[in-house]
Amino acid sequence: MTKIGILSCSNSTQDARCCTFGCLEALNKNEDCFAFYSKSGGATLTGIINCNGCPTVVAPEKILSSARSLAGVGVEVIHFSSCMVAVCPYVQKFKSLIEQNFPSVKVVLGTHGNMENKESLDFFRAGLKNILLHKRFEMIDFIQEIMKDKPSA
Repeated sequence: MTKIGILSCSNSTQDARCCTFGCLEALNKNEDCFAFYSKSGGATLTGIINCNGCPTVVAPEKILSSARSLAGVGVEVIHFSSCMVAVCPYVQKFKSLIEQNFPSVKVVLGTHGNMENKESLDFFRAGLKNILLHKRFEMIDFIQEIMKDKPSA
């Protein structure tokens, strides 16, 4: 069995509250980006970790730290979650960086859905963007609501 790890998007798991259900379902059913493992004895999930958030000047070090955690427990293949593939503008750079620093670890772009199909990718990207940019009622909105009904001194 191939030991795999999933690197998921912090924005999806933290802001959109994704529980990686789609990733895990595809893995458990040997579908989509996990289908080819059935030909070689299957795959076993060894770890899931988030990307450390959208890039800053320390992004390379942070992504390598996440990859190191997966490689350190014997992961042979790291799958970037479909949400990372859809919305991360640095996914190719991160893929190359991991491959250079962990040559024994293969990197695959995607977990569920057909991330190579432009129509599917665009649909997924638009949906996730809509979720991440959805206007929430925040503390400043609450304070402004209270203040508008308060008489001026």
